[in-house]
Amino acid sequence: MYQLPKIVEEELDFFNTGDFIKINIFEVGNIEKIKKFLENRNRLIVVSVHESLASQKFYDEIIYLKSKTKKDIRLSCATASKFPLSTHPLTNIIAWKDAKGRFEIDWLSDNALTFDDRFTLDYNWKNHSIRSNKSILSVRKHNHLRDYLFENLDTIRFDGIIRYAKWVSSYDYEDDVLRSTVNQFPNIYELHNEYRDSYVAFAVETEIGDTSQNFTSTFTEKTMFPFANGNLPIILGSRNLISDLKEIGFTLFNDYFGFDEADYYTSYSNHRIDKFVEIINKVNDTPFNEIQKLWLSNLDKIQKNYDIIASILFNKKYDNYFYK
Repeated sequence: MYQLPKIVEEELDFFNTGDFIKINIFEVGNIEKIKKFLENRNRLIVVSVHESLASQKFYDEIIYLKSKTKKDIRLSCATASKFPLSTHPLTNIIAWKDAKGRFEIDWLSDNALTFDDRFTLDYNWKNHSIRSNKSILSVRKHNHLRDYLFENLDTIRFDGIIRYAKWVSSYDYEDDVLRSTVNQFPNIYELHNEYRDSYVAFAVETEIGDTSQNFTSTFTEKTMFPFANGNLPIILGSRNLISDLKEIGFTLFNDYFGFDEADYYTSYSNHRIDKFVEIINKVNDTPFNEIQKLWLSNLDKIQKNYDIIASILFNKKYDNYFYK
């Protein structure tokens, strides 16, 4: 099992004390809630649940509160970035343990575990060494950045599974054409199976808030999908996400195909997406057997990606730490 850094183990134990408060970063009144919660505590982790820190104003208020109270206040959010007052990026993964989302992308769908019981500490994803698909790019929610990506992709040329549902989570959404596309999208467990049957996984991360205010990279279950299913992960995300993930131990394959400097482009830059399209085209042009060889020659790195997230997400030691 992967040995977590001591600071991560300490912070996970911190969560187990219950000295944390979950907030919606976009709601008003968060600071007052935090002040009240802190009254009888000497330490507190403030958790922006499943979202990155999209408000400079809120961050400044937390810094001021810490300086005024002299208490141990830390911030946990959906990021791979390190910044003053932040918990370790690996600690942030605990928010996704036992997390649930819609089983299907349907407005009335029931919720289901994002990572079901098939995932364990010793799950052997190498059993899926013979895979049918070279790659997968599966995107469900709609935004203008993803529109730009798919407008510039030759989807017919794509060698593998590709889909864009353009789903918007609104009950008054009545476009029959797009509703039909949504209904063809696999459920969460079928999607895992598709990842397991693919060598390369292209993941398109979430973008939260104004990029000038959100100084953290966003790291969610979208990136964890390739890690959990033994893929060669190639990620499109916010600025510095690739370097942040590499710094905390993960291996990405963006740079292998020439992403490099694009990691430092601003999060909303079309140049960043153009570079991602170039990578997709390179993978499309690479023979299937060469991609398979690349996968086989990097099994140790792929295993480490799995072990890192499994040490928290699929570790029974941390059951109920966050959602108890």
